[in-house]
Amino acid sequence: MSHLKNTTMATNTTITVETERSKELNFENPLSIPFSDRRISDRRRTETSHFKKITVLIVDRRISDRRRTQTINIKKITILIPCYNEEKGVGKVIDGVPKDRLKELGYETEIIVIDNNSKDKTMEVAKAHGATVYFEKIQGKVAALKKGFEEATGEIIVTIDGDNTYPSREIPTLIRVFDGSDLVIGSRFNSVWNLPQLFKPREQQFSRVIANKIGAELGSIILGHRITDVTTGLRAFKRDLLGKIPSIKAKGLDFEAELTARVISNGLIYKEVRITSNSREGHSSLNIFKDSFRFLWAMIVGKYDIGGSKQVSFNPETEVVKNIPISIRSVSNQVDAGIKK
Repeated sequence: MSHLKNTTMATNTTITVETERSKELNFENPLSIPFSDRRISDRRRTETSHFKKITVLIVDRRISDRRRTQTINIKKITILIPCYNEEKGVGKVIDGVPKDRLKELGYETEIIVIDNNSKDKTMEVAKAHGATVYFEKIQGKVAALKKGFEEATGEIIVTIDGDNTYPSREIPTLIRVFDGSDLVIGSRFNSVWNLPQLFKPREQQFSRVIANKIGAELGSIILGHRITDVTTGLRAFKRDLLGKIPSIKAKGLDFEAELTARVISNGLIYKEVRITSNSREGHSSLNIFKDSFRFLWAMIVGKYDIGGSKQVSFNPETEVVKNIPISIRSVSNQVDAGIKK
């Protein structure tokens, strides 16, 4: 009964049992009562034994139900960190995840790092900092994310870059406003054009800021919806989101732009929340002008679903065969049709 003393009911039960037990000791003392009363002692001991079993069963069942309800209410967040040569930043990203804060919000946390053919010690560093690491040999951010998505078990997926540009401490900022959303992004900018803010010292290169601002303005025109950060790498979305939109065509850094376009174009709930940012750890392979055109094209593709479906699908219910997504359900129907013939 010692494990039940934390509740009022359990304490009352313990007192009752102890009281009956003290009576049993008096009845069982042959020096204090006549032999004829021993039968009364036996009957009372039997009744007391049944009383203890029934009471404990009821208390234990209530505690069990409460614990089961608490377990059901706890959700899980999977944090995906795709990495290519990010040994300098990935450890900071992992360590910065505020697990205690997310737990207060009702979420368990799962951290997955996808090593995309890194030539440095990204995998070793990630493991040393407690992340679960998977290897993806197909080069490209989308291939790495797809691998992570296949391994994820959370109801909410958070993607964040491994270069520590986006502080992982900002993840609760997205989760707090997530309720009812399909996609929430962390925006590094308050608005598209804010000249006083534009010329303030910041972690990002000025040329990148200008390129992002222009991209956000053009993207807003393309999508007919105001967006402030096209390429942000900190995003949170429902696990089933990618089953609600056509297959992602992007293969690299243009994934974020196309995902934003598809969510908005399909009438899903899109939110932005202001976040801070850090200086990048390590070397960046981003070509500002070349990749800016890629991002704009990705938004056009996402808006008008250009290109058909002959790309790797990001839908968890899709099987990829030779880079052509074939629905498992469709395959089953084809097999059934062949058997009937």
